[in-house]
This record gives sequence, C-alpha cells and structure tokens, in this order.
Amino acid sequence: MVRQPGRLRILAGKFIAMKLFALVMIILSAVISISASVILAPRAKVSTDLWFGADGRHALFTSFINIVISVIGFGTIGMVLGLLLRSPISAISFGVLWLLIIENLLIAVKNSLQDWMPGAQLSAIASGGVPRGMTTGIEYSHALLVGGIYVAIGAAVASFLFVRRDVSN
Repeated sequence: MVRQPGRLRILAGKFIAMKLFALVMIILSAVISISASVILAPRAKVSTDLWFGADGRHALFTSFINIVISVIGFGTIGMVLGLLLRSPISAISFGVLWLLIIENLLIAVKNSLQDWMPGAQLSAIASGGVPRGMTTGIEYSHALLVGGIYVAIGAAVASFLFVRRDVSN
C-alpha cells in the first residue's frame, strides 16, 4: 500500500461508499418516519391536509437536503478522526466527547462560541438555521460557510496524512 500511487483514489472510494450508505439510511429513516406519521396522525387527530401540498413537499425536500449536508459533514469529521487517531474506538470516543459534551459546555460558558464550533454549525445546517422571527441562533449561510471550512480543512489534513503514512487497513 505504501508504494501504491493511487492512495487518494482509495480514500475517495471509501468516502463515497460511506456517503452512499449514509444516504440510503437517511432515505430509509425518512420513509419510515413519514409513513408512521401518516398512519398515526388520524389517531392523534392531526390534520395531514397541508403535508403533501406544495409547501409541505418543499419543506420536506429542504429538510431532507439539510439533513444530507449535515450527515455528510458529521461523517467527514468522523472519517478524519479515524484517520488521525488510527483507532476506531478512539475516534468514536473523541468525537462523541467533543461534539456532545465539551462543545456544549463551552457554549454554555460562553454563548458566542456557538458561532464557531463545528458541531453547532452542522446541527444548524440540519435544522435549517435560525427559524424565521427568532433573533438567537446560527444563520444558515454562516453555518454552511464555517462548517464547510472545518470539513474541508479536516479532509485536506486527513488526505495528506493518508497519502504520506503507512496505513494497514
């Protein structure tokens, strides 16, 4: 593998395979969620009239795209951590520790850090940014820019390391 000149192609193939698997899982969970909602809505006396109109389909499509972008970002961060740390358990532990605990503690201590933390940016993308009429939160365009920068820098560093160092798997 060290002498293989196309190592970046191998990494790109792994990345594409991971993203395709994530896309299939997103589609499957969306189908199950929408089906369950349609089945359970009448029992809960929830009107579904607006769900499949033009506005409902638009909201469903934009939510789907936002979630796909966010999952690709989180997956890329996970892949970068796996390449940097060379251990699946270390990568998972560090990723969960940072994204779920440390980042939220830092934001709780200093709220302005929310605009610059990678997990907060990707979560803002998934939710579509600041809801209309709200003044607090992360703007969608800001989240796309900052989250994209984090993901691009991480991917560039991981690609460089993958090409340069010996990798056993």
